Amino acid sequence: MIAAIAGWAERLSLRTMLRAAGAAICAALLAGILLTGHGAFAYPLDDSYIALALSESIREGGYGINPGEFASPSSSILFPFLLAPTAGTPLHLYTPLFIDLIGGAVALALLARIADLAGLTATLLERLVMAGLILVSLLWTNFFGIVFGGLEHPLHLAATLAILAGLIEATVRGSAPWWVVPGIVLATLFRFEGIAASLAGIVALACLREWRKALLAAAILAACLAAYAAGMAALGLPLLPNSVVLKSGVAGAAARFDLAGMVAAVEQKLVEVSTLPPARIVGALAIAVAFGAAVGAIATWRRSGWRQLVVPLFLLAILVAHLAAGSYGWIDRYEVYILVTGIAGLAYVDRGFLRLAIAGLSLPIRHPLRFAGGAAAIAILCGAVIHYGGHYFRTTLNTPAGAYNIYEQQGQMSRFVRDFYRAPVAVNDLGYVAWRNPNYVLDIAGLGSQEVRAIQSGASRETIDDLLRRHEIGLAMVYDDPDFGRQPAWTPVAYLRLGTPRVTPYRSTVTFYRTPYGSPEKIAEALAAFAGAVLPGEIFERWPECGESIALAELPRGVPEGSASDAPGVRQFRCPLTVRLGERLTADAITAQVDGQDTTWFRLYDGNSQVGQVKAVPVKRPGLWTVTLTFPPVAFDTIRVEGGYDDRYAIRGLTVRASDGRTLP
Repeated sequence: MIAAIAGWAERLSLRTMLRAAGAAICAALLAGILLTGHGAFAYPLDDSYIALALSESIREGGYGINPGEFASPSSSILFPFLLAPTAGTPLHLYTPLFIDLIGGAVALALLARIADLAGLTATLLERLVMAGLILVSLLWTNFFGIVFGGLEHPLHLAATLAILAGLIEATVRGSAPWWVVPGIVLATLFRFEGIAASLAGIVALACLREWRKALLAAAILAACLAAYAAGMAALGLPLLPNSVVLKSGVAGAAARFDLAGMVAAVEQKLVEVSTLPPARIVGALAIAVAFGAAVGAIATWRRSGWRQLVVPLFLLAILVAHLAAGSYGWIDRYEVYILVTGIAGLAYVDRGFLRLAIAGLSLPIRHPLRFAGGAAAIAILCGAVIHYGGHYFRTTLNTPAGAYNIYEQQGQMSRFVRDFYRAPVAVNDLGYVAWRNPNYVLDIAGLGSQEVRAIQSGASRETIDDLLRRHEIGLAMVYDDPDFGRQPAWTPVAYLRLGTPRVTPYRSTVTFYRTPYGSPEKIAEALAAFAGAVLPGEIFERWPECGESIALAELPRGVPEGSASDAPGVRQFRCPLTVRLGERLTADAITAQVDGQDTTWFRLYDGNSQVGQVKAVPVKRPGLWTVTLTFPPVAFDTIRVEGGYDDRYAIRGLTVRASDGRTLP
């Protein structure tokens, strides 16, 4: 029996190990999403629903969000088309997950192949150690988080790994596999930033004298991009989607043919290497690859020649390209492809070191020093990944909570519009509200509306108010901030606040505003009906119940520094508080006691117009602490106070310093 088990284990491949472990981790995350959501499945980003909404339009013969209106809100050329076949069916919601699971499985298979090509899978011990190293790297780079992200990132990663694995195979075995060509093409079709890997892959194939595959990949990629450009031009749309232009300074400058702007944007991205932790990790990978390649070239140049430099140079090209123009963040999804590809490539470049370390583990008795050295090397590698990737691991663990955040914020906004209001609305988070919604949705952030993009770029003389009037939009659901498109003439009518800690939405509270073109009776009726149908724990309040107003002199005085924000006698608020000064005052500073672990916003109003805002950032200490916020002198008569992210906040001892030296109250 023992011999049979040992024989089975000896035959166990690295690919099988990774598939089994990956399936278990994905099953655990899926169970976490369903349990956290009380049976409801959701994605942790509203952007996923933008792709779903766009695919609905594609299925109906359009390309955009609203019928008869063209727009390019997706960062992927191909991904929305993959979702279109199931649009309008119950399977549509789960199609991104199904596709991403396939992309994740392909990525795992390619990682196993790279380890095999590096000669790191010959023995069971090597396979076990490599399985452990790969899984640690994937868990601490948010690989499994993007699998449940509902977007094209796992497919982009798989295509990039296919290029890397194909180049390694060409170097090791003398011939590139056929699938390197679709890898080169799909890297760009799945994500626009994949163009760096595609071009670097074509050049690398040419350097390896794989002329036919290089030319074939270049021809197919050029034909696909030409067809896409022609399609966008026929629809009156720009080549680069709105999401790419809005979120990338380099791409935005390129879309404007602004060379100086591109140079400035690249310089700004390179500065991030010294200030942004994810950029520092990518920079460290580039340095490690360059060092490993240099050491390897010195040691084996006579035997291997210049061909051994093709893979390291490909890695350096895509790493530097991401440093110069890539993005980071947004639940840590943009950099996953470059982190995983960089680590996999580094493992290949330093394969001799890894083989030596693993070999030492097989000699615990005969060579204890070699065993200790090997164990220490593997431990240092795992420790470095865990230390620098801790943030990514927490993001993966927070995937279920983030998914439920989207369901209880954007998902409930969507339910309100579809089931209660049933009329056109304006939003700053487009996806969930637009998906499966027959009513017009105006995206005032600009992702899904070319009209808004024209206003933002200065190409149109229209205003947001003109669009609201033309599309007969009477209600807007946005974050309470002019940066998100809120207009001074709008009247707040309700607040929807998360009932769980914020993970993925930009803010915990969405404000419902009636525009000048809305029917007060219709909106009030819909809000009243929705108030009895919100999720358990979620906070939904209608004005004037939520719109509390208090005179500055009536606000409670301060308490001892560090007092608990929920201590007896300390009132907590869960909706914005309007504080009346009692007079119009020109002031330049505000002092208040606020929660030291939460952001607190102070929005300054002169009548109905917001004239400024300041925020108290967390001091990372529990309790109430006094802060003084200064700003350029401005005249105002009202302060609207709002907690940043927690479901409740406390404020005491608010005073205003006038420019003439007076203090109120």
